[in-house]
Amino acid sequence: MSALRSLGRQLKRNAEPECSPIGLEFGADGLHMVQLGWASHGKPVVRAQVMVPYAVRRQDTLNSPAAVKKLIKQALAKAPFKGRRVVTALAAEDTRLLSVTYQTRAGEDDSAAIGKLMAERIDDDLAQFVIDYIPVRTEARDGERLALVVISERNKVIAHLELLRKAGVEVEALEIAPVAIRRAVSTLIAGHGPSKDVLVINVGDTATHLVVVSGRRLLFEQQIDLGVSQLTEALTDALDLTPELALELIAKHGLRPAGDAAARENQLQETGHFSPVSEILGPRFRGLVNEIRRALQFAATETRGGQMAEAFLLGPIAGWPGATDLLSELTGLDVRIPPCLSKVAGVANETAAGSTGAMIATGLALRGAPDDA
Repeated sequence: MSALRSLGRQLKRNAEPECSPIGLEFGADGLHMVQLGWASHGKPVVRAQVMVPYAVRRQDTLNSPAAVKKLIKQALAKAPFKGRRVVTALAAEDTRLLSVTYQTRAGEDDSAAIGKLMAERIDDDLAQFVIDYIPVRTEARDGERLALVVISERNKVIAHLELLRKAGVEVEALEIAPVAIRRAVSTLIAGHGPSKDVLVINVGDTATHLVVVSGRRLLFEQQIDLGVSQLTEALTDALDLTPELALELIAKHGLRPAGDAAARENQLQETGHFSPVSEILGPRFRGLVNEIRRALQFAATETRGGQMAEAFLLGPIAGWPGATDLLSELTGLDVRIPPCLSKVAGVANETAAGSTGAMIATGLALRGAPDDA
């Protein structure tokens, strides 16, 4: 009888893939949590995913351990998460990313060379910071290598870990959003032909982050001072609207008028403008496009002329009508919403990982996966 029970337990373990840690991110719109399993073919599948919106502003929530504990408790109750191990990310405002070139001497490893460089660049005591780096170019070109260096104040790192400990979860690892995005994008494009380059346009509340992924490499990250708040503020100032009405206006008119180029030209002739939204926000997006072009030039240099295959749009504006069409038109790229990972039965389509809000949490959950690099 014991042998049969043992066989039954083994069959159950085989039927239910081992769970990943829970990817946990405090996003612009709410708490995102994703947990993955692995199907028989070894590919990750979504077993649980949820987004719980904030009851108050994001920063006010993070300033209250009780509010964070309540939020996480709500999230765990809404989906079949297993365990309380989490991989989380520091808030973008609590990290600095520097693109640095450096050289190594004979017998010196990369971390030592980067450590010396940071000691020269940072005036304060290095003991006050947590410093890590992400290799970008490991083969020296003209004697130089390239890396993204991550700098966080030690007290902020400790405060974030303590906040989650008080909320009742066990932090397995702490990362930054660009690394999670790289991991999620690499997984989504794996097995779809040769390695390709992807631009991720992650529009947050107060800033946009451009991330370039080449195969399994994180090539580039840049922060731009343009987010949802600045876009809605431009409408509220120009049209004397509340932020809520500005969002309703965007939902009604969209960022790019419907129809082909001829239809838009007719509208321009008849009304003098396409729409109040496109007329007011157009200059803001053209500034973003200029930064995107610089990112593409950098990526082409690093990949020796490689072409950007496509771009993924993340963040709240991905749900704004016409957003992907407008950016596609302005950049010449195929800008689209990222695809979704496969789902375990019972996971709702509208909350599937890979959607714009869940991509960072998905990348966090993928840490330590069999093909994670």
